[in-house]
Amino acid sequence: TIWIATFADLIFVMTEGGPAGSTNTVPVYIYVSAFKSLDKGYASAVAVLLLVLLIAYAIALIAIRRSLVRHV
Repeated sequence: TIWIATFADLIFVMTEGGPAGSTNTVPVYIYVSAFKSLDKGYASAVAVLLLVLLIAYAIALIAIRRSLVRHV
C-alpha cells in the first residue's frame, strides 16, 4: 500500500534487507544507496521517482473514490 513508504526505518532496523534482499523496499533501497553506497545523486533520483509515483497513485485513488460517491 501507499503507507509502506513510511515504514522504511522499521524494516531496515529489523531485517537490514533480510536474506538475499527479500525485505528490501524502495525507501530502504534509497537509504542504502544514499548512505551506505554514498551515491546520493542516484538515491535522490529514485526518491523523486517514488514521490511522483505516490502522487499519481493518490490522485488516481481520489478520482476513483469521487466517482463512486453517490450525489444526494
